Amino acid sequence: AIGPGYCIRTPLALTEYYLYAKDRNKTKAEEALRKAFLSRDAFMKNFRFNEKSAWFLHMPLVVQTECNFYKITGKKEYLDSARKYLKIILDNIERCNRTGDWKNVELDSHYYPYAALGVPMRFALAYPDDPLVPEIKKAVRGYIDLEILPSVKGTTFGILDARKKMEQGRTTNHTSIWQLGAASTMAVA
Repeated sequence: AIGPGYCIRTPLALTEYYLYAKDRNKTKAEEALRKAFLSRDAFMKNFRFNEKSAWFLHMPLVVQTECNFYKITGKKEYLDSARKYLKIILDNIERCNRTGDWKNVELDSHYYPYAALGVPMRFALAYPDDPLVPEIKKAVRGYIDLEILPSVKGTTFGILDARKKMEQGRTTNHTSIWQLGAASTMAVA
C-alpha cells in the first residue's frame, strides 16, 4: 500500500510544477493542474488522518498543497482547509512543547521536527495577517526555547553539546547536527 505522504505529494508536486510552468509552457502546466485537482480530491476523499502519527509528517504536506491551490485559484475554501490542518499541527506542537514529549513523535521520520515547524513558519510568512500567525509564533518560539536553545547553550554553535546529547539519548537522533548548528546561529544572531 502507498502511504499517505506519497499520495499527498502528487498534488503538491503538480501544483508546484503548475506555479513554475504556467508562464513557460501553458499546455503542460494546465495538464499538471488538472491532474493535481484529481489527485487532491481522491486523497482528501479517501485518507483519514491518524492525528497521533500523521500530524507532523503528512498534514504539513496537505497545508502546503492547499495553500498552493489557494494561490492558484484564489478560492477561500482551500485556505480554510489549510487552516484546519494547520490548527491540528499547532495543537500538537503546543502539546509537545507543554509535555516536552518531542522524542516520542513517530521517530522513524527524517522530517522530525522541521516538517511540523517549517510549514507553519512559511504559512506565517505568506499570510502575515492571518489570525493563526500569533499561535504559529508561540509554537515555534516554544520549540526553540525548549528544544533548540538548551541543546546549543554554551557551545560554539551548539555542535559539540548537541552531538553529546544525541549520544546520551537526550535528544532525538533525527535532529541533525547541521540543523542544530543552523538553528543556534539564528538564536545567537
